[in-house]
Amino acid sequence: MGSAKTKILNIATLGLVFALAGSTVYYYLKSQEASTIKQADKMTEPKQKTITDKENNTLSDSPKTSAAPNSAYTQPAASSGRPSNPAQTYIVGAGETLSGIASKLNMNWTRLSEINNLESGDQIKEGQILIIPSYDESSKKIFVEYKIDGQKSTQLQDESTRLSPAPYLDPATVAKTDSANIYGLSASDTFQFISKNEADGTAIVNATHLEKHYQIDLFQPVQKGKEGIWAIQKITPS
Repeated sequence: MGSAKTKILNIATLGLVFALAGSTVYYYLKSQEASTIKQADKMTEPKQKTITDKENNTLSDSPKTSAAPNSAYTQPAASSGRPSNPAQTYIVGAGETLSGIASKLNMNWTRLSEINNLESGDQIKEGQILIIPSYDESSKKIFVEYKIDGQKSTQLQDESTRLSPAPYLDPATVAKTDSANIYGLSASDTFQFISKNEADGTAIVNATHLEKHYQIDLFQPVQKGKEGIWAIQKITPS
């Protein structure tokens, strides 16, 4: 009798062991399946590109966002005796740095440094005038825009009828003299006349400085034709 009970108990124990083992194997296989599916989903997920500072703030033409440089802090250049002057300038305040100014204006400090021909941000000082570029949404390019000085243009146009040789009647000469210091340009650089349309009063001159190329667009602000004076409209890196 005792032997029979022991036999039944052993059989029950073995059944329980097999049941537990089967359950353990089942849940192990299910966990492995779930892990495999998770790994597969992870492999098929599109990779997100991480934008680094190097990609975002080096020599790109575009400002830090798609908006144009913030003009709330800028003002046109003071009259200089030329028919046109840079349309946007910034006067450096006490304690300001080039990177801080660039951040305020929504642009890259490297581009601001290049436009103003600065070797380092340490060169700026209080009261210094910086040239601030404009941004063309259609071409996604930064350029230095010039604003016409109407009074000075009229005066120079009147003088051109009395002086010989008359100033400002040759677009290549105007490009060379009135672009000085923008992007480091100077009279010693190479300036090449490209085209002139006296009917429209427009002209193009290319300039090369340290193997970098710039297109200088000019126009006639007062009078079109052979007797009209020329003024710079904008300077764009090529």
